Order: sequence, then C-alpha cells, then structure tokens
Amino acid sequence: MTRHTPSAPTKGLARYIPNHYPDTLPESYRDLWLDIWDYGAGLYTVRDSLTIEKYIKLKARYDEAQELIDLHGLIEEGSQGQRVPSAAFRVSKELATQLQAIEDRLGLSPRSAAEIGLNKIKGAKAGAELEKLKNKGS
Repeated sequence: MTRHTPSAPTKGLARYIPNHYPDTLPESYRDLWLDIWDYGAGLYTVRDSLTIEKYIKLKARYDEAQELIDLHGLIEEGSQGQRVPSAAFRVSKELATQLQAIEDRLGLSPRSAAEIGLNKIKGAKAGAELEKLKNKGS
C-alpha cells in the first residue's frame, strides 16, 4: 500500500476525515481508510463511516481469501472425490459482489462517481486548485 498524503482542503468544500481509525479494522488497511476519505472529500460525511468501515472489513476478508486461493488453488477435492470450487474461491466470489455494491454506493468507480456527483466535486476541487495556482503567479 502507498503512504497516504492528504490533499489540502479546498475553499468552499466541506472536508470530513474522521480523527480516529476504527479499532475493528486491521492496522494494515489504515492507508486505504484515509485514501477513501480523501477521495470522497466534499461528499462523504460522518454517516458514511460505517459503510467505509464495512467496505474495509470486506476488503480485508477478500484479500485473505485471495491469499488462500494463491496457496491452494481454485479447485479442491469434494467429499466424493469430485473436483469442486474451493471454499476460498466461493467466499471471494461472494465478497467481490458485496465489495462492488459498496464501491458503487461510495462512487469508487468512474461510472458510480459520475452518478453520485463526485466528479463535479472533484472538478470543483481541481478548478479551485487551478485558480490558486493562477493567483500564486500574480
């Protein structure tokens, strides 16, 4: 994971990032927590914290399932000797569906960002940054 560098608050846009990292989340996902809050700055509110927390919990479980798939493969032997999808594969498939639904809700894909207006907010941020740069040169 990359180190999180928060962007500067943009004039006129509310920016909410929680001042604590939930104890219920793995420490290794702290940067993802901050990156998501930074990505939705100006749109996400304190009410979104539970959704973001759930997303990160699911992402951690998905990553664990992917590690198991990497170790043991997609196929395992069933109770009667037949080849069946591994339990890790079945879990990761279900988690991927849940992750996609939350990603859509939070605007983490380009299409869903456009649908919830996140692109307009990001455009306003970019416009404000451009104005700041223009005024800096004056």
